[in-house]
Amino acid sequence: MTTPIEPPLTPIPGSNFSPTSPKSTAKKNKTLLIALVIVGIIAVVFFITTIIFSMQSSNKSQQLTTATQDGAKAGAEAQKAADDKKFEEAQSSDTRTYTAPAYAGSFSIKLPKLWSLSITPNESTTTISAIANPENIDTKAERYALRFSLINQTYTNYKTKLDQQTKQKVSPSFKGLTSSKATLSGIEGTKYVGQISTKITNGTVILVPIRDKTYSIETDDNAVFSEVFNTIIASVVLNP
Repeated sequence: MTTPIEPPLTPIPGSNFSPTSPKSTAKKNKTLLIALVIVGIIAVVFFITTIIFSMQSSNKSQQLTTATQDGAKAGAEAQKAADDKKFEEAQSSDTRTYTAPAYAGSFSIKLPKLWSLSITPNESTTTISAIANPENIDTKAERYALRFSLINQTYTNYKTKLDQQTKQKVSPSFKGLTSSKATLSGIEGTKYVGQISTKITNGTVILVPIRDKTYSIETDDNAVFSEVFNTIIASVVLNP
């Protein structure tokens, strides 16, 4: 028995049909697979790139936020410093004069008008002593804007302790003290700057001789009161 041979497929005239071989189909499938792989790789690269850019953007945003906060803090601190200085200048712009009693030599000193002043006469070690401070005076405070006194010791004897402190080495408990020549109301004396005592670590003291006594004027905080202190000492009038 003979197997009939089928005639080859012949395209119908006017139709889009064309015979496709298995090799052609495999080639198309391979091309499609490669295309899908390429698209997948591109998608992965795009995804990773997006994450990287997102992280960089987040870091930059955080840095900008931190810089903004730091700038705002610095600006606030600068404004506070400017306001404090303006307030201090306003307090110091108008003055009043204190004149000591005759037994204390009738010396005079000009103080900011808004400052409080406390006078203590005839103590065992002083003929008269005083403390002054902006607004109110806390008698238990460790530091004051201004101190002045007429001390019942000779200039040479009283300054000995401070002179010894200038020779001490700087240490964690002692920040150092320097001395230099100074003139107060035309009288030559000594100026000490630095750690005056355990509690006063950044102050200034000026000592001058007044007969058998010593006139002392001091600020306990150079960082805050140095400018007004210089103005005050320029106004002191002593009677040697």
